Order: sequence, then C-alpha cells, then structure tokens
Amino acid sequence: MRIGRAAEGVYWEISFQTAGPPPDPARPLTATVDGRALTFQIPASLAPFGRRDDFFFLGKPAQALLDRLVPGHRLEIGFNGTDGRPAKLAFALDGLAQGLIAIDTAQHRLGSERVAEAPPHGLFRADVLGAGWMEPALAHYL
Repeated sequence: MRIGRAAEGVYWEISFQTAGPPPDPARPLTATVDGRALTFQIPASLAPFGRRDDFFFLGKPAQALLDRLVPGHRLEIGFNGTDGRPAKLAFALDGLAQGLIAIDTAQHRLGSERVAEAPPHGLFRADVLGAGWMEPALAHYL
C-alpha cells in the first residue's frame, strides 16, 4: 500500500501492489476503512499503472477513500483474484495523517488541498495494449 504525491505532481496517489493474482476486472473491489466500505470497479475507479500488479485508485471514489483514510485506523481491501480466489489485504493507518503532513512539509505545500482523483504522474496504464512503448520515451524526457 502506498500513499504519496510526486514532487512535480499535484494529486495524491493511492495504490497497492498484489503479491498473488491481480483483481479480476469483472468483479468489484471493496476498500473498507473502519467498517465503512467503498466499491471500486476496474478500470473506471481502479486500474494498473506502470506494472500489471500495481493498482491505483482513481476518480471521485479515490477522493472518498483518501478522505476516510486520513482519520482512519484500519483499511481492508477485498477482491477476487483472476484465479477466482478471494483475497484480503489489511493495513494499519495510525500515523498516516502525520506522514502526509511530513510530505507536505518536504514539498513546501503545507496547507494545500488533498486531492486524489487523477491517474498517477508519469505512468501509463499497464492493461492497455501498446501503452508500454510510451514509458521509455517519457523517461527519456523527464
């Protein structure tokens, strides 16, 4: 699980990497913070970027998730993998608010709005055929 913001980016990015089979795109994923669930559907509000096993939350549901994560204590992510088996990930959230403030401080953005709706900065969709060829070209110009 990662929550961060690229130095040159504006938006916060919320993502997780799977160790086993990735989420089945035909089935929704549920993110539950302290007992309150949000549903995400691939690719509308959850999609792999950069790597096929690196999933980023997107759009208004990503913003709703971030708004719950900051004051939250526990995040559970549940989904069915492409192998048909259920998977569950759990993360403690204690200290997250302080961590985000530390990032704001390091990036000289204290007091900035916490927005998390856009795709990740500098990465291309890993589930779109042909998108990968652009990444080396982009890296050349960064």
